[in-house]
Amino acid sequence: MKTLRILAVTAAVFAAGSTFAQGPSLLGDPALSLSNVSVGVEAGTTGYGVNFGYDVTPNTSLNIGWAGGNVPNVHGDSISIAGVGKFKTNYSQLQNTSVVIKYAPFTQQYLNAVNLQFGTYIQDSAYRLSTKNGAQVGKVSTGPAVDPYLGFGIAPKINAHWGVNLDLGAIYNGKLKAEDGSGNEVLLGDRYRWYPVAKAGLSYHF
Repeated sequence: MKTLRILAVTAAVFAAGSTFAQGPSLLGDPALSLSNVSVGVEAGTTGYGVNFGYDVTPNTSLNIGWAGGNVPNVHGDSISIAGVGKFKTNYSQLQNTSVVIKYAPFTQQYLNAVNLQFGTYIQDSAYRLSTKNGAQVGKVSTGPAVDPYLGFGIAPKINAHWGVNLDLGAIYNGKLKAEDGSGNEVLLGDRYRWYPVAKAGLSYHF
């Protein structure tokens, strides 16, 4: 519920801000109802999910998405914990909400599909740790937390309505801790502070 409240407030603030920025002359224009809106599906290292976009300006969009599920082990098949040992990882408990601004700085043909991205991921995920024989011995949790995100993407249009996108970036998790079955916590190394983001999607623009 906390994640949903953050999502709703963020969407309302950006929607209100873009309306005032456009000016009062645009209020009541029926063309604004769906013309700036897009919906899509995505899959990648953050999981499988949906995305809703709103074009604030011709080259800037607000994108709100949700993803989760089972994905490949982005840090490899195992995690080494100093002083404890090496454990197999399972990334099947991902759940995250993203609020991302995408800005396309170029207007030239073939370059106008490139965009820069910044925003936040509201994460509430857990990676299971297990021994070689599959016995679960602990977990690594990333939330609930609001973590910054930076990246870039390519989003070419197929036609007036359909488009595809490829997003690459990283979420900064900060210091993560592994928790064993007894509730003891161990600080992970610096390599786990960044969570790589690589995802592809298909979108429909109204």
